[in-house]
Amino acid sequence: LNTQNGRNGDTPFGFHVVSAALHALVSALVVPTVHAALGWRERGLFVPALSALLFAAHPVHVESVQNMVGRAEEMMALFYLLGFLAYAHLVVGGPAAAGSPPPPPPRGGVVLW
Repeated sequence: LNTQNGRNGDTPFGFHVVSAALHALVSALVVPTVHAALGWRERGLFVPALSALLFAAHPVHVESVQNMVGRAEEMMALFYLLGFLAYAHLVVGGPAAAGSPPPPPPRGGVVLW
């Protein structure tokens, strides 16, 4: 995600910016993830937004944003949340289908995309 160029290859500023941007992206993904975890039934955004704010500001995430080694944790969280959202859209059908009956199970047993 970072490449060192000749001008500022010795300064960690670029790495901190990318780590902070990854944390912001993961924190933004908490909103639809909590919304999906509630079964897309929650009409307001109060609970998902409060969860994302708590996730973004919690002090346990300082080390993963500050240290270069912690970038793996941020990327793991990013892909985990994206995978959960894909699974929720596959099983439940997304927010538009929350009021409709669930789709029938696939005949082959496993859906491969």
